[in-house]
Order: sequence, then structure tokens, then C-alpha cells
Amino acid sequence: MPTESNKEILLKIQMNSMLEYLTKTLKYSYGDAFNTVVGSKTYHRLLNSTLYLNQGTLYVLDDFRKELESY
Repeated sequence: MPTESNKEILLKIQMNSMLEYLTKTLKYSYGDAFNTVVGSKTYHRLLNSTLYLNQGTLYVLDDFRKELESY
């Protein structure tokens, strides 16, 4: 059975923090929260930039909040 890479683990941690913010703070359903995260520019930056992926969850979550406010 293959093991997860560090990149996959970090991506899950970052994604879970964004999902938790949407479901617990903004009361999104899990499905809506998942679609919002996957469609966000922040998520795509996480996928494409190892440097950004290695940032702390609070830093990334702050960027995600700013992105949501701009809508």
C-alpha cells in the first residue's frame, strides 16, 4: 500500500482548516464548503506552489478569508 507524500499530507491539513472554517464559522454544509474550497484561488495556489503549501495554516486561512470577502 503506497504511503502519502509530505505534499499530500500538507494539502490535507490546509484543506481541512479551510473546510472547518466554512462549516463551523460560516455554517456551510460540507458539500458547499468542499465545492467552495476546491474552486478557490487559494486552493489552486496550494496545488501549484510548494512554498505556499509550506506556509502555516493561519497564513493560508487568512488569504482564504480575504478571497471570500472579495466575492
